[in-house]
Amino acid sequence: MRYYSILFVIIIISGLCSCRPEPPEQLIHGAWQVDSTYSFYNGFEYRQSTPGSDWATYIYDAQGTVKEAKYGTFRPYQYRFAGKNLIWTTPDASEEIPFEILSLNQQRMVLKRDKPPLFPGKGQVRYEIRYFSRIDTTEIPDLQQFTPPIQTYE
Repeated sequence: MRYYSILFVIIIISGLCSCRPEPPEQLIHGAWQVDSTYSFYNGFEYRQSTPGSDWATYIYDAQGTVKEAKYGTFRPYQYRFAGKNLIWTTPDASEEIPFEILSLNQQRMVLKRDKPPLFPGKGQVRYEIRYFSRIDTTEIPDLQQFTPPIQTYE
């Protein structure tokens, strides 16, 4: 009986160790494209699943740089993690852009960004949620100039 108890504990511990999630610092590396957006403002909702003018491709590298690429150009930002948040910093460090990480795995990323109210007054709630899919930059010629080919995960 004792043999089975020890074996059971070993199996449980090894199972828990093998299920350790990959840290977000490693999961985020690569190229991501917006699939859809959800906007909320004081009870009004808007979902967009067709590409819009502000949709871009975002390329995260291991050195803490993210490139927002669209229309053949890009804007660089620095990024870092703070708990459940992803923080972008502008190149001149004049502004920080915080995102709450709602979900991040090898194929999908979901980020929420609180936005300032459009009208004066208290008690307003405005935010946007963006849904991303990992992409392979070798399939998009315009992006190949920004980064070496990025492996995709099966």
